[in-house]
Amino acid sequence: MQRSGRVNRGNQRNSLVKGLLLLFVFAAILFFYRNLRKDGLPSHLSSMFSGEFENYRNLKALDSTQVDSIKKEFAGFWVYTTGDSTSAVRVTEMLELQKSGIIWEVIRWDLRFLTADSVTLYQIRHCYLNPYSLSSDTSDVICDIRVLRQSFIIGEDTCYGTSQVDNMWRARRIGDEFELSRKRFKRYNGSLESFFPHGMIDLVDKVDLSECKGATQLTPFAKNFLEKIFLETDAVILPDNRKIIYDYYDTFLKAELIESLPYLSSIDDSIPLMITVNPDGVVQDASIPNQVVLQSKLQEVILKEALAWKFPSRQSGVSTDVRYLLKF
Repeated sequence: MQRSGRVNRGNQRNSLVKGLLLLFVFAAILFFYRNLRKDGLPSHLSSMFSGEFENYRNLKALDSTQVDSIKKEFAGFWVYTTGDSTSAVRVTEMLELQKSGIIWEVIRWDLRFLTADSVTLYQIRHCYLNPYSLSSDTSDVICDIRVLRQSFIIGEDTCYGTSQVDNMWRARRIGDEFELSRKRFKRYNGSLESFFPHGMIDLVDKVDLSECKGATQLTPFAKNFLEKIFLETDAVILPDNRKIIYDYYDTFLKAELIESLPYLSSIDDSIPLMITVNPDGVVQDASIPNQVVLQSKLQEVILKEALAWKFPSRQSGVSTDVRYLLKF
């Protein structure tokens, strides 16, 4: 009987503790709820959560008539360029968008190095455009893009990339220009026979090409060429790490963000980034200041890319900190 009494008293104490814990949790939830109704989320949390969901709010589905109308509105021959003949990286994109939604595209990257070496990379894509919703906030048309086939010319090598890849574009017409995922295309008014480089579009149908396994964009190839230059060139004549970032990795990072996060309706005009590079040229740390609130996926991609950057090996024997401002 004494043992049974001790067990019962123990069970009663456990029940009391559990009851008090549940009461405390309930009171905390009630306190948080009342403050949330009164003051809303703290500003840094509010901006973070609203940022994650704003890309999917206020989207209006398009009917078939609107889809056909938008395809006609977007149709044409369009050109986008950044940089010039003196730039470390010059990007040229040639886009033919047909009223049926069929897309032919040639993307050209010209890379120039301090050693006077240069290389030209091409990506050729055959795609299909399907507009499916309209953003009430930005007037962007959200489009599904199916990459049917694509090929690459990497220096002197030609290969085929990954087919049947789904992607997404945010697009809109602005006057006589065409904005596509933050890139402003201008209408091409020259001879259509010379719009694409001769014979380049035919490469997507060639069946005797080797495979560039998993290739979906030019960025990895460009990084490989840059790292090769670092290995083959005396670091003394190469630019410092900060200049390398602004000359090369800045373009590579923006291309990666557009490819990886096409749904982002907005990105801060400038994002500060601090990286630490060890003497071997490896990035040992990358960070964004705590006061800068970014959508979690955006921050994840930026830091992942920065940590993968490679730099020339230096003889100083010490790590260097580099502050970089990513501007859009």
